[in-house]
Amino acid sequence: MSKELKITDGIDANVWSAFVKVCESSNVKGYTALNEFMLKVIYASIDHLHLDHFKTYIDFIPNLYFQTFNNEVGKSTYTKIQQHSVAISSLYLKEIIQLVTFRARSKKNKPDINRINQFYYSGFGAYGRLLFYMIHHGDAKHFLEAIDHLESLDDRNTGKLFALKDDIREYKRKPVADQDKGILVKLQKDYSALYQFQTYKRHVISGTKYWLYYSYRLGKINSPTLITLLDRISIPFRDWTELLRDLLFFREYRMQGYLNWNSWTMFQDKSGETHMISSSEWLTFGFLAEMIRENNSFINTAGLTTEQLQQLAAAYQSLTDEGVYFRNYWEKWTDVLNTDSQNNLVERVNNIIAIFKEGKRKNSINTYQEIANADLDDLRLTTFKTHVGNSWKNAAHITKLFKSRNNTVDRTGDDDDLYKIGSKIILEGGKSAFIQGAHHREIFNMSDMGGKLGRWEDDYFFREIIKSDPEQIKGRSLVKVLVRAIETLKSVDVQPDLILLSPQYSYKDEVFLKDERFISKLKELGVPEDESNFYLGKFDNIPIYTSFSEQLRGKVVVCDFSQAFNMEFKTNQNWYEGLLEISVAPITLADAQLRLDVEPVRWKKTADGSTLTDEEALAYIRTSILIDIWTILKFNVLNENAYIVGEINLNAGEDLR
Repeated sequence: MSKELKITDGIDANVWSAFVKVCESSNVKGYTALNEFMLKVIYASIDHLHLDHFKTYIDFIPNLYFQTFNNEVGKSTYTKIQQHSVAISSLYLKEIIQLVTFRARSKKNKPDINRINQFYYSGFGAYGRLLFYMIHHGDAKHFLEAIDHLESLDDRNTGKLFALKDDIREYKRKPVADQDKGILVKLQKDYSALYQFQTYKRHVISGTKYWLYYSYRLGKINSPTLITLLDRISIPFRDWTELLRDLLFFREYRMQGYLNWNSWTMFQDKSGETHMISSSEWLTFGFLAEMIRENNSFINTAGLTTEQLQQLAAAYQSLTDEGVYFRNYWEKWTDVLNTDSQNNLVERVNNIIAIFKEGKRKNSINTYQEIANADLDDLRLTTFKTHVGNSWKNAAHITKLFKSRNNTVDRTGDDDDLYKIGSKIILEGGKSAFIQGAHHREIFNMSDMGGKLGRWEDDYFFREIIKSDPEQIKGRSLVKVLVRAIETLKSVDVQPDLILLSPQYSYKDEVFLKDERFISKLKELGVPEDESNFYLGKFDNIPIYTSFSEQLRGKVVVCDFSQAFNMEFKTNQNWYEGLLEISVAPITLADAQLRLDVEPVRWKKTADGSTLTDEEALAYIRTSILIDIWTILKFNVLNENAYIVGEINLNAGEDLR
C-alpha cells in the first residue's frame, strides 16, 4: 500500500473540517491543496483497490458542491472555489469512474469484477447524490452538464456482454440431459457481474428522473424547469425493458438504503415539521409519472421470477393509490405529463395499472399452483391436532365429567348407533397453514375448532336432559333455586352430588358468592388440575361445575350424576385421547373438479372481479384443505327423578317453595 494511503488513516474527519474552513475563509490556495490531496487519495485507492478510502473521499465531491454552493451565494470572492467544486464536480466524478474502468481492464494484477463493482457502486452513488444536491439548489445549468457527463460514461464491455448473452442462449438450447446447471449459473452470474456498471448507471438516471417528479409534487421545482430537465434526461430504449424489474428491486425492503436514496426523503413542510418517507414510495410515484408521460403501457411482465411477481403484486396497490392522486390533481400535471385532458390521463393510468393487475393475477396463479402441489408437513399437522385436541379438552366439560366419574359405557366394536358430533369443513385457502416454505401462512384461532366442538357436546347433553321433561323449578335468585332443588331431590331419597351452572355466576351473583354455604375452590386443596378450569367450588357441600353451553344460560342443574345420566362412546387408538378424531386432508384433483362442476361461479370469480380459467380454478380449489373433527358418543337420561333443572328469572313470579 502506498504512503499516500497510509497517511490518510484516521484523519478523514480532519480533512473535511479543513475543507469547510478554507471554504468559509475564501482560501483558494488552501482549497486547491486539499483538493489535490483528495484526488490523490482517490486515485491511489483505485490503484490499490482500497475501497474504504475510496468511499470516504469520493463522497467529498458532492458534499463540497453542497458546501460551496451554499457559501458562494452573494459572495463574488468564492468564484474560484466554486469553479473547483461546483462547476467541475460532475467532471471529476466522470473521470474517477472512467479511471475505475481503466483499472478493471488493466492486465497487470487484473482485479475481480465483483471488487470493481463495489467501486462502481460508490462512484455512481456519489454521482446520484450530486444530482440530488443540484435539484435541491435549483442548479439547472450544472445539472444538465452533469447529465451529459453521466450519459457519456461507458465501461466498454458491450462486446463481452453480447458474447456472454449468446453463450447463455446457446447453452439453453442444448438438450436438458446435456446441460450442466452449474455451468449455466456461472454464465448468468458472469453476465450479471459484467452488466452491473450499466445497471448502476441506469438506476442513477431513472432514480434522478423519478425524484424530479416527486420534487414537483412537493412544490420544490416549477413546471417549466421540470419539463426542461425531464426532456434532457433520456432513458435508452434498450433500458426500458429493465425499468419494471428495477422498480421491483427498488421496492424490496432490504434495498431501502440503496444508493443512499433513503437520505433524500427528509424534508420540512410549511409549518417546519420534518417528514421522512421510504425511498420506495417516491420511486414508485416517479415510475408511474414517467410511464404516464411516455405513454408507455407496453411493460413486459414475461420472465419475472416468483419473487418479482410477489413484488409486482405488492406494487399494484401502491400504483392504484398514486393513480387516484394523478386523477385528482390532473390540472397540475397536464403539461408535465403531456396529457390534454383528465380522460386522457385516466386512460393512461388505467392502462399501466392493468399491466400490474395482470401481473398480480399471475402471481396469484403461481402461488395457487405451488400451494396446491405442496406436501403437507407432518410437524405442522401434529401441532395443529395437538392444539385442537387441547382446545376441545378444555371446552368439553361434560365429557370430562363423565370420564372422570367413570359414568360411561364403551361401545367400541358394537353396532349401536351413537351420535357423530362435529363438522367436516373445507377451509378455503387453508392449506398454506400446513405446508413449509415461502407460502406458509399462520391462520390464527384455528384451534378454536376444538373448543367449538366441545361446546357442541355440552349443548347436546343439556338439550337431551331438558327435553326429557324433568321437574323444573323457577325462581328469582340462584340461591333460592338451588336450595329448593336440593330439598326436592332429598325429599324423594335422591342425594344430589353435582351442580351444573353457567360460569357467569362465578363473578356476577354477589348473593350467591357471599352465601355462607358457598365455598370457593380457592379455599380448597387438592382440586384436580384437569378440572380446575371449570370447577367452581361447593354449595351445601355439593361440587359445582360450569359449562359454556348456551343451553345452560340462566339455568342450573342439580343431580345425582351417576343415577341420572350416562355417556356411551366409541374409541380409536389413533384419535386424540382415543375420543376425538382430527383428520386433515388435501383436496385431490378429482375432488376439485367435482367442486368446480357444482359451483363454477364460486371458484372461478376472484375477489377483484377477474375470472380464472378452469385450470387456474382447480389450482385455487386445491389451496383449500379438508378438516374433519368429530367424536362418537351418546348422552342418556337414566332417571328423570334424579335431577332437577332450575331456571333463574328476575321477572319470575313468586319463588316456588
